[in-house]
Order: sequence, then structure tokens, then C-alpha cells
Amino acid sequence: MGNNYASWDSRHPAHAPYLIEFLNLIEGERGVKGFTSDMAFKSFLPIGGFDGDITIEEKTYVDFLIRHSRENHKIPVLSCTRSLGRTAALSRQYPGCHILIHRQLFDQWASYTSLSLKGDNYYFNVMNLVIDNSCDQFLLNISTCFPTTHVNIQDNNLFYRFIFFHLYLYAHAFDACEIVIDVAKCRNSDYQATMEQKIRQSTSLAVDLSGAKRNFEVSLLSIDDRASFIDTIRQFTKIICGTAPTTESADFVTALAEQLIEDWNHNDFHTRRMRSGYIEHLTSSFALGNERQLVIEAQSKAAAEGAARNALAEELSGVKAAFEMNSKHSAEMQARLSDELAIAMATVEKLSDELSHFRNEQETMASDNEELRRESKSLRAALDLIASELNASRQSHQEVLSRFDKQTSQLLHTYAELNVAKAEITKLNHLLKIAQQQPPTLMRRLARFKTRTLRRIIN
Repeated sequence: MGNNYASWDSRHPAHAPYLIEFLNLIEGERGVKGFTSDMAFKSFLPIGGFDGDITIEEKTYVDFLIRHSRENHKIPVLSCTRSLGRTAALSRQYPGCHILIHRQLFDQWASYTSLSLKGDNYYFNVMNLVIDNSCDQFLLNISTCFPTTHVNIQDNNLFYRFIFFHLYLYAHAFDACEIVIDVAKCRNSDYQATMEQKIRQSTSLAVDLSGAKRNFEVSLLSIDDRASFIDTIRQFTKIICGTAPTTESADFVTALAEQLIEDWNHNDFHTRRMRSGYIEHLTSSFALGNERQLVIEAQSKAAAEGAARNALAEELSGVKAAFEMNSKHSAEMQARLSDELAIAMATVEKLSDELSHFRNEQETMASDNEELRRESKSLRAALDLIASELNASRQSHQEVLSRFDKQTSQLLHTYAELNVAKAEITKLNHLLKIAQQQPPTLMRRLARFKTRTLRRIIN
């Protein structure tokens, strides 16, 4: 498969090479920033199934694509191939307009068959890879019920795998998409216009679906028991519908299955007689083609071996010449290295002397440091003693202040009492003056009162 529409039988319209929009995102040999090969098939189904989330790596990668588009002032449009299994997870992570584009399944089978007849089994191989390596229980059952060892387009098991794999994925992608487009119906101009209008209303983007056409290649499927074949499809479709999230998605899958049966029935009716002769002719053509291919390959191999021998002889001559040149260069290099070694030895000797001097200085500094450490310890002890004496002095000072405050309080109290006594004496003197003018009896009484007062004051 090539990198553009013309390099293989793609039936795609003429356009630029595939994935050219990723050109500015490529980082050397590492490819597009953030993308890893595991994203294509290993995480085709989220770890938690259809209800699980995309991986951190996938989210980082998609975030980068969206951010790149917005930084270039464009609306992000992601064409998510190989992502049917994670459609629901992407829809939950990135709200927006999600569009499911599908073909009629028998048409798609015929395209796979046509590519296989041309030696391209890529799509069948990828499908089998996902089915046989999945942890999903339904896909494991499909792998067990319909085993295949190689791609054989006449193998009914391969057809069953193809049908049930796609119906199962559609059942869980349908509800996650706001718009569902049937490519076959785009031949109808009204349907085409309706889908274009829905996309324009949801995204503000004008999309032209006129290039969508229905193509049918070839199917070499031969069914002997038609009733068993149809019943197998319908019974497994019922099982798939039982896993569908909603009635709408189940109805969608049922309609796809019934359309498949109708398309197969129609094709089988028109091609049954000529198919057996075509298969015989095709088988003999393949055998003849294989023999021719073997001869061509043998001739090509012989020519390649001759060319390889000549190339080896030329390479040997080149190696000899290079060896001689390298020998001469080696001698020159050895002489130069000897000179450099002598200089290096002298430098080492000089550095050794400097190192010895440095060690002596380091020992002297260590001795000085030890002396300083002892002096520091002595000073710290003296400071501790001074601090202790200072604390004792502070306590003694506090005691003196306390006694002084107490004595001051007592003196103030005595002074107050003396003032009271002085006032009483002044009052008594005044009374004595008055009493001197009175009879002696009153004088004696006052003298006794004065004596008692003085005694009380003195006490």
C-alpha cells in the first residue's frame, strides 16, 4: 500500500498524498510527536472495554493535534481510522461533533476480497490481529468459534469474523456519534444534502459528499447450507444487540445485518454459476503466476548475489586502502600521543607538587582550627560564668528594689499618720486656748485628753 491514492487500487478520488497534514509535526526519525505504534492496535479497545477511557498517551497525542490546529487558526477535524473500538471513549473525552461513516458490510467484504486477490491482505490481517489478541470476551468467543490460520477469502470462518467484528464495533460506536452517514445512500441527492446540512449546522464546515459512491468489487464466498448461514448471522446479531447500550444502536446493527444478508443473497443468485469456473481459473492462474514468480525471484537472487560479490570485492579493496591509510595515520597519531603523554606526565608531576604543598597548608589550617576551637570553648565557658553572675546580680538587685519599695511604702504610711497627728495637735492647741479661759476642771479634762491622744499617736 502506497502513500497516495494512485500507488494502489484505492478507488479514492485524486488528492494530495496521505497524511500530508502531519508533515510539520514530524520530529526526525521519531515520527509525529506523541504518537506510538501501540495506539494503532494494542489499545484499539480501552483497557476497561467500551466504557473505559483512552490512555494518557492517547490523550496527550490528541490534545497536541487539537492544540496545533487551533494555534494555526483552524477548526480541528480528526479522521480517526482504526478507532471504532475507542469511539465512545473519545466522545466522552472530547465533546463536539462525532461522525460515523460506514459502508454496507457486503460491499466492504468485497473490497477486502479484491485486495486479497491482488496480494494485499493488510485489512484481513489487522482484523485478525485485533480479534486474536483482544481481552474482550465477545471477541475471544469469535476467535474460538471461528478459528483461522491464514487468510482464505473462501473460508466461511473469515467471513463470520469480518461480519461479527464490525457489527460488534458499530453497536458500541453508534450512540457516541451525533451524525451517522451511510456511504451507499449518498447516491441519493436528498440524503446527501441532508447529511451536508447536518455537518454544516454542527461544525460550521461546508462538506461536499458528492464524491461518495458505492463500489462493489468481488466476492468468492460459497455457501452450501444457506439456512444455517443466515441463521448463524442472525443469532450472533442478537447476541451483539444484547450488548448494545441502547435500543437505537441495537436496531442499527440489526438493519446492517439484514442488509448484509440481502446483498449477499442478491450477489449469490447472480454469480453462483460463474463463480466456480472463475475460482478454478483463478487457482490455475495463481499457480502459473507463482511458478513464474519463483523463476523471476531466482534470477533476481542470482543477479543480486553477483552484484553483492562485486560490491564485496570493491569494498575489500577499499578496506585495504583504508587500512594502509589508517596504519600511517596511526603511526603519526602514536608519535603525537607520545609527545602529549610526556607533557601530561610533566603536568602531573607539577600538580603533584602543588597537591603536596596544598596538603601541608591544609594540615596547618587544621592545627589553627583546632587552636581556635579550644579558644572558642574557653571563651564560651567564660561567657557562661559571666552570664551566671549577671543573673545572680539581677536577682540581688530585684531583692533590693523590693525592700526599698516596701520601706518607701512604710515611710509614706508613717508620714500620712504624722500629718493626721499634726492636724489633731493643732486642733487641741486651739481647744487649749479656748479652755484657758474656762474653769480649771475643764482644763484638767483637756490635759488628760491631750495626753491620751499623744500616747495613741506615739504608740
